[in-house]
Amino acid sequence: MMFARSDRLMRDAVQSGVFPGGVLLVFDHQGIRFHQAYGKADIFRNTPMDLDMVFDLASLTKPLATTLAVAVLVKNGLIGWDDRIGNFLPVFEKRDEGNVCIRDLLAHCAGFAAYRPYYLRTDPLGSKAHLDVLRSLLVEERLQYLPRQEYRYSDVGFMMLHWVIETVSGQKLDRFVQQNVYNLIEGVGLFFNTHESSSHGIRYASTEWCPWRSRLMCGQVHDENAWAFGGVGGHAGLFGRAVDIWLLIRQLLSDLDDESNVPIFPEAIVRELFAPHRFSPRALGFDLPSTTGSSSGRWFSPESIGHLGFTGTSFWVDLKRRVGVILLTNRVHPSRRNIAIRAFRPLLHDAVMETFGYGHSISMNC
Repeated sequence: MMFARSDRLMRDAVQSGVFPGGVLLVFDHQGIRFHQAYGKADIFRNTPMDLDMVFDLASLTKPLATTLAVAVLVKNGLIGWDDRIGNFLPVFEKRDEGNVCIRDLLAHCAGFAAYRPYYLRTDPLGSKAHLDVLRSLLVEERLQYLPRQEYRYSDVGFMMLHWVIETVSGQKLDRFVQQNVYNLIEGVGLFFNTHESSSHGIRYASTEWCPWRSRLMCGQVHDENAWAFGGVGGHAGLFGRAVDIWLLIRQLLSDLDDESNVPIFPEAIVRELFAPHRFSPRALGFDLPSTTGSSSGRWFSPESIGHLGFTGTSFWVDLKRRVGVILLTNRVHPSRRNIAIRAFRPLLHDAVMETFGYGHSISMNC
């Protein structure tokens, strides 16, 4: 089997407790080259993992939902990459925070704090979407550093983007991205789970036993802030299968190459999204490989994009070679204390890239 080493690594990872279960999807310009499920979706119910298992994608929401919603607004001429958020959110208009621009929020160098436990101001047992509470707390935020002077991965920044998107579009984020992106790609089943959503008939990978909510999370968003504010967040809340992510990425690559029969984005917009930011180690909404210790391993070229999700999800795409790896796991099941996936990801990515023939011996020419 071509991907025997990757397959063995996945089986060993389940056996050694890196994660209870996962789905690995590998693709190149020809399509899906490997797609396999491993382990358990729920260790308490002894539910086997399968290829149609739906995962809580956590921070993959940032590039695959929020960033693309911004791109739709840019395409439609409703906002610009360098527009100030004060142009759209009057409460910030006369404050320093209002001078923060969309581009810097997407690249995590806008000046906002990395994280706030806003959910502690809400009722863990309630089902009400406390969006008014979130917005009032966001108004209290102050810049922690001058924009473009630091890089600080920020959930708060993407909550601000969520607010901008809903204000400009006049729609909820989940509906807006569904109508303007996902529904336009045949087969894509990405979605948000609001408190009002029905999960009947959907097979979910379980995540954490949550102390705050006193329940095992399965089919409801793991991220506490996203849960407290209705299940939809600019930073988290998206659910989907590995194949859904592949279909979406395939569309973006087709748009980038100007080869799509039904493009969603002009080539220039996708190129803008994937380009490195001048003052951040990231692109717009997407991560880029670190020069050392990257989760993408050693062999993804510098012309790669990706992202990680707290629940144990990730994707990396080498734009130059058109090779990609989508790894969805339930590593926080039943506890987020399990961090063994950090050491596992680069090993897996190296194995995949070496299977395609990319390694030290040829990397100097790439």
